[in-house]
Amino acid sequence: MSLRSALVHPFHGDLRPGETDRLPVADVSLLFVDVAGSTDLTVRFGDRGAYSLIRHFCGVVHEATRHWEGQALELRGDGALLAFCAPRAALECALQIQGTCSRDGRLGIRMGLHAGRALRIRGGYFGHTLILAARIAEHALAGEILVSSQLVKRLNNPSNYRIDAQASLSLKGFATQIEVFRINWRGNGACATRDDGIGDPSISC
Repeated sequence: MSLRSALVHPFHGDLRPGETDRLPVADVSLLFVDVAGSTDLTVRFGDRGAYSLIRHFCGVVHEATRHWEGQALELRGDGALLAFCAPRAALECALQIQGTCSRDGRLGIRMGLHAGRALRIRGGYFGHTLILAARIAEHALAGEILVSSQLVKRLNNPSNYRIDAQASLSLKGFATQIEVFRINWRGNGACATRDDGIGDPSISC
């Protein structure tokens, strides 16, 4: 078998080594969603009960992502990575997911959001913005939505949301502390309309 000079990968397509300058850079708002304590679900509710809850979670995430015209970059049993063109869409999607899952009372959902510029690769994004969003989500507790200051600054009307607390986090791999805000999702309702130019990130981002 002969070696090919082209890098073959579902994210990179036929991009050749040294040609990363061909990759576009896009503004994106990223949302990490995770079921807290997912490994304990089978102990608490049994295999069938846990599977039913995970299916419910995936359905809620899928519906909210579709409603806010996001892109599901990854959706596994107990977590998801979602991308949006507009920060408001990302936050509204988080509010919808958290609010819907909380009605059942058996799932604890934690979330982290960040907005910035990232390399646009086939099937997703790559870079600092993605890593930072993941790190913020890791610090969220069950029932929490943590949002970076960068995303809050990009909201057209941040006063529309109940932003309860501010903190500086020391995140793995980052030399300086990162400022985040906690969103009081119980005091926020997901909007029913999309009127701020939110589009399909797979096309316009």
